[in-house]
Amino acid sequence: MKSWTRFAVCCAVIGLLVAPAFAAELRVTGFFDNVFPRWDSNNSSFDNDPTRNGDQVFFGRTRFRGFFNFIASDDLRGVFGIEIDQTYGAPSANRLGSGCVTGTGTFAFEQCGFRNGIDTNTIELKHLYVDFRVPQLPIGNRWRIGGLPINVTPLHPLSLYTMDAGGGDVRFDFTDQVSVLLYYVQLEEDLDRFTGSAKIGEDYLTGTTIMLKPISGLDFHLPLIYYHGQAPFGGALTGGGGPFNSITQDTRNVTTEDRYYVGFDARYRIGNTRIEPGFIYLFGKRNFTAASAAATGVSDTDFDAFHGFVKVEHSMGPWSLAARFAYVSGNEADDDINNRGIGNRSDVKGFRYLGVDTSHYLGEWFELLGKSDVDATGNRTFRRMGEVANLEGFGWVIIGGHVEYKATDKLTLTGSAGGFWTAEDTACRSNFRLGSITGPCTGPNSPLNSSGEPALNFTGDSKFVGWEVNAGWRYTILPGLTWTPLLAYADYGGALETNNRKATNAWAFVNRMIYIF
Repeated sequence: MKSWTRFAVCCAVIGLLVAPAFAAELRVTGFFDNVFPRWDSNNSSFDNDPTRNGDQVFFGRTRFRGFFNFIASDDLRGVFGIEIDQTYGAPSANRLGSGCVTGTGTFAFEQCGFRNGIDTNTIELKHLYVDFRVPQLPIGNRWRIGGLPINVTPLHPLSLYTMDAGGGDVRFDFTDQVSVLLYYVQLEEDLDRFTGSAKIGEDYLTGTTIMLKPISGLDFHLPLIYYHGQAPFGGALTGGGGPFNSITQDTRNVTTEDRYYVGFDARYRIGNTRIEPGFIYLFGKRNFTAASAAATGVSDTDFDAFHGFVKVEHSMGPWSLAARFAYVSGNEADDDINNRGIGNRSDVKGFRYLGVDTSHYLGEWFELLGKSDVDATGNRTFRRMGEVANLEGFGWVIIGGHVEYKATDKLTLTGSAGGFWTAEDTACRSNFRLGSITGPCTGPNSPLNSSGEPALNFTGDSKFVGWEVNAGWRYTILPGLTWTPLLAYADYGGALETNNRKATNAWAFVNRMIYIF
């Protein structure tokens, strides 16, 4: 009898412990994204040479993102997100940036793709956070903390900082017309990762976005952001998704940075027309290492940079028309912004974003010289220029147009065309000159192309990056299942001429099918 009593009490206790779990609802959202094939030419950062178009690639990939929402109520949920991203076969490099655990030797990257038998070890953690409301507060509020998606420009994501990161944010809704978004992100932490390991810097950003609706149809946001960076900087900060914009060796001789971003981000709807302008000004200070300061007599320089854009969209019947102009400031090639003592002392005039996940908003509509809307993670252009809205610190200028025609309820035809420039003429940057400003472009850590030549030895004395045209369609096979093939062609201009050779053309065919649930 005592045994049965103990058993009953044990079951009751277990039932009480798990009762809250039964009250929670599990809701799963996400997508399965398939591209086969992606076939392109002169579009590879592994080749690093836009003057030759022999680097053709033909491959397929599958990407899954799943977001598991553990919902207790409208006021409380936990979110767990994962990603699995694989090419077909056993690739020779981790082209997609998946989280595969690599080996050594000839087949080091075989875990990064659907090799024969698969059984690979590629799982990436995307999100792990709690989302809740504090009902005791007298105003509308929503809090998130953990590893979460942070977006400081809600009207135009991917334009300043849109990343998954560790930190937290909170939104306060004071009235229907006034809201405030506050956020803090820990980019890197100055800790010993294990005994004897190299430390990384203490890097973080914090700020607010004031969100206003002063009149009907107008959303007007004011972002105010502070970023602190401290050397040494890890690869997550110096790459395409970090505050150094894939600008090669941009952290050379840098010890700390303090940046301030202020501006506006807006959207105005009037009838069938939308006007969307934005402007961000960057100021602050870049401090140099003691060793470089002793050699040059210069200990710091200022940030003085900006980006601005305006986009106009208009719809009429089955037609949708859009146009965009964007300008991103840059530095001249002779500007010494890394304290090498070669070239002209200068402020950092090239705009630096804080972090953009995969590709920048300004490249929308374009596959080769833009953000690669159809196959964002498959594209790895020369220096990723279109994906980071910048070419090696020279800035970026876009004039583009996009058209869509809704032929049926299921079929939409799309097309786009545009021109691309840098803000300043391209040439070998002073950061890579050897000995003097007229020396060869073979200075410290100068990247090489596949022929062993300096990849950044721009010789065209031009701002024109090139032009591009795209054509394709979106077809809804079933609710949630969309087929999106696209053909893109770009003719590279003088800004991409290197080593006294003219840049050639590039093309891509992308066949995508995505299931969103």
